[in-house]
Amino acid sequence: MSDRDELRRLIQDTPRLEVLKPVAYGDGSAKTFLLLRRPIIADGLQVFIDGDEQTIDEDYTVNLETGALTFAAAPEEGAEITATYHFAALSDAELDSCLARNPGSIYLAAAEAIQMLLAGRGRLINFAKADSRVDMKAVRDNLMSLAEHYRRLGASASGPKVDSFNYPPSQNGD
Repeated sequence: MSDRDELRRLIQDTPRLEVLKPVAYGDGSAKTFLLLRRPIIADGLQVFIDGDEQTIDEDYTVNLETGALTFAAAPEEGAEITATYHFAALSDAELDSCLARNPGSIYLAAAEAIQMLLAGRGRLINFAKADSRVDMKAVRDNLMSLAEHYRRLGASASGPKVDSFNYPPSQNGD
C-alpha cells in the first residue's frame, strides 16, 4: 500500500464511483465541460460521447482538481457526454502535499489532511458521500477528534507533544 493510499485510509476518504453519469450535451461549439463531483482520481476515468469511448490526451484532457473535461473538438450538437470516474474529498495532489510537508509522520499528514477536509463544506459533503441525511455536525466533530488523535500520535513520535489543534470555524451553522 502506498503512503497516499495509507493516508486516504487513515482519514477515511474512500474514493466513490460515478458510473456513466451524464455530464452535458454538446452544442457544436463548447469544448469544456465540468464533471459534477471532484476532485477526480486519475485511475479509471472513462469519457464517452454518444457511447463512444474517448481517448485521454488525444480526444480530451482533464483537470483532476476542477473536473474540467476539455475536448480537442467540440462535441456535435445534441451529443450526449457521459463519464465513469472516481472522486474523493481530497485530491491525490493534496494528499501528496500533506505527506511532503510531514516527512516521516503519516499521522501528522493525516491531521493536516483532516484539517483540509474541515476547511470546506463541499469537501465535507463529498466526504459524507453526498448524503443529505448525514448529520454534518457529527461528521465534523468526529473528524476533529480523529485529527487530534493523529496529531498526538505524530507529535509523540517526532517532536514535542501538541496540546491543541486549530480547526476552521463552523460554516453555515451546521
